Amino acid sequence: MPSPKEPTKSTSKPPLPRSRKIIFILAAALLVPLLALGLLEGGLRLFGYGYPTSFFLEQKEGSTTYLVDNPKFGWRFFPRQIARSPATLKFAKKKEPGTIRIFVLGESAALGDPKPAYSLGRYLEVLLRERFPSAKFEVITAAMTAINSHALLPMARECAELEGDFWILYMGNNEMAGPFGINPLSGPSAPSVSTVRLSLALRTTKLGQLMESITEKARNDDSPQAEWAGMKMFRERSIAPSDPKKQTIYANFQGNLEDILRAAHSHRAKPILCTVASNLRDFAPLASVGSTNGAYAKGVESQRDARFEEAAQSYQSALAGMDSYADLHFRLGQLQLELGGTNEIIRAHFEKARDLDALPLRTDGRMNAIIREFAKASSAPLIDLDREMGTPVAGTTPGDESFFDHVHLNFAGNYRAARLIAQEIEKALPKDLAEKRAVNWASAQICDRALALTDWNRRAAHEQMLRRQMEAPFTDQSNHSNRIENMARVVSDLRQASNARAATNAAAIYQEALVRNENDFRLRESYAEFLEGVAKWSEAAEQRIKISTWVPHDSVAAYHAGRVLVHARRAAEARTYLERALQLRPVFPEAHLEIGRAYSIEAMHVSALKAYDEALKQRTNDATVLIQKAHSYAAMNLRAEMKHVLREAIRLRPESWEPHYLLAVELAADNELQQAIIEFNEVTRLRPGYANAYFNLAVALAKIGRVKDAYRGFQKTVELDPDHKSAREYMAALEREYAK
Repeated sequence: MPSPKEPTKSTSKPPLPRSRKIIFILAAALLVPLLALGLLEGGLRLFGYGYPTSFFLEQKEGSTTYLVDNPKFGWRFFPRQIARSPATLKFAKKKEPGTIRIFVLGESAALGDPKPAYSLGRYLEVLLRERFPSAKFEVITAAMTAINSHALLPMARECAELEGDFWILYMGNNEMAGPFGINPLSGPSAPSVSTVRLSLALRTTKLGQLMESITEKARNDDSPQAEWAGMKMFRERSIAPSDPKKQTIYANFQGNLEDILRAAHSHRAKPILCTVASNLRDFAPLASVGSTNGAYAKGVESQRDARFEEAAQSYQSALAGMDSYADLHFRLGQLQLELGGTNEIIRAHFEKARDLDALPLRTDGRMNAIIREFAKASSAPLIDLDREMGTPVAGTTPGDESFFDHVHLNFAGNYRAARLIAQEIEKALPKDLAEKRAVNWASAQICDRALALTDWNRRAAHEQMLRRQMEAPFTDQSNHSNRIENMARVVSDLRQASNARAATNAAAIYQEALVRNENDFRLRESYAEFLEGVAKWSEAAEQRIKISTWVPHDSVAAYHAGRVLVHARRAAEARTYLERALQLRPVFPEAHLEIGRAYSIEAMHVSALKAYDEALKQRTNDATVLIQKAHSYAAMNLRAEMKHVLREAIRLRPESWEPHYLLAVELAADNELQQAIIEFNEVTRLRPGYANAYFNLAVALAKIGRVKDAYRGFQKTVELDPDHKSAREYMAALEREYAK
């Protein structure tokens, strides 16, 4: 009987439990895509795709590593076409032994807009240097226009690694309207702080930047994104004072401020909190929500006619139905000033006007309260600039004595703010250093001289701000005409003060300041601005070239060097700098415009037209470029083309006198005298002090037989320009004709 076979051993493994199979499948499903994404991220980095997202970039020069501004930092927060760039920065990464390093963090008000050379940080450095001559202070302004706390947090975290001793936090102006605000220029409305941070974190990856680029390109293909157009971009983005999304904005600001303070404390920097001051007394709200009533209209009329008691009664009646109307409270504040009301009542109305402003570009009362609460909770020093920026003469409510506009401090305002901050820093300095201090703080005049502030720089700042104020949304303010009149008067006074003797004194001030600090490119910038103002173009060009050499990473510095070289008629050199500017910033229509002008100097008009067309590709509605094209067409005797672009320039910028004048001259040459007269009349309206406009108008009038009108035109020409020989000859000829 055969023996039974032994059972064969099975070599197969027992089946995996169902739960482990599920885990394995899920792990594979997650790891494979993550691995693929990681490889794609690595590949994009390997091939140099994308842009740097840090605020500072390293720049090696010899054995020294400098930190400079990253012109693409704003790409994380704005669409590229409207992204703002940081102001030019350059400082040694490693702090010199014994140096007290101070960071000023904030938005455009902290930056010192419109003239960063005279920011509160610059005044602060001079004040501390003069007060403590044995110490070395380094004040670095890490600020940028149009941003808010969402951008300031990553900036602060970078500053935390840079050995800062003090941080000055002056922030809050753009929380509502800036990136991730309620009505931002792009992106979602008032997302939570966690959503914002996730979005910003994704944009630091190359994959995130790739997806962003694809999305933006698709969006622009459907509807091209306009370029940055200043404050008027916010005009249609009003926010109701009661909008519930404001609470999200306050919470986001609070969260960002808390983390900024944490970053400072973790690296032993001493934060100094500042509430944010704004122009309460002289800056009417930009927009008011709601409708007006008869009592309000009656009050406005009474106030205009200086019947202040009647106006007060009317406004009190209007309040019942208009308590949330921002401009009513602004008018009540003005009225209380006239009637001698208490500072508390006056300020209360102006603060309410600010807080109800439907274009909330100023730090409001709640935001400043958050800053005060943080100072109290963290025991950080608080400088209540919101309360301290008024002067004894003006009362406690700050106004034009400290501000250019709504939030940007003027020279006196920056000095006043810096003085308050310096006094707070003094309290925290080592005792041995404090004992060696000067008796008095430097005066504003001493600081102005150290910073080489002259009437030429003052005038340039006031002219720039005047141009801004003549555009929306400022044109909607109830006191707009008064503001423009006052600003124009300041500009006129500064122009009159800019005489030859003053120029000699100013030149000495710049040269004296540069002897003390020849590597201060802001000083050179101010000096170049002065030299341009007195038409010393070659000397100005040398200063601009030195600036560009010191900050070779900066496209704006290269552009200004090229621009001034064009004025100096050094066309080939100009193109070198302008082409460098375009290498650093490919979308730079102003650089293409100046390249066109450089070609025009050398009578290379075809090349000039190509450059102008490149500028128009990047900025399609630029009347200035069209005017330059007109000059090139004129030089080439292409008069039909010239008239066509001039008409387009007038359509785009009807308030500009130059295209009207050039077109009028062409029309007169073609004997289209009636149309020429219309255009010349428009020039005399837009530029009433231009003698040649009256002269050419008079010639055209004489040709069509309007002799009396022509004679008056020649008279006006001579009145404006007593040396106008041709006008006098025409007048004499007409007088002889009358005698017959």
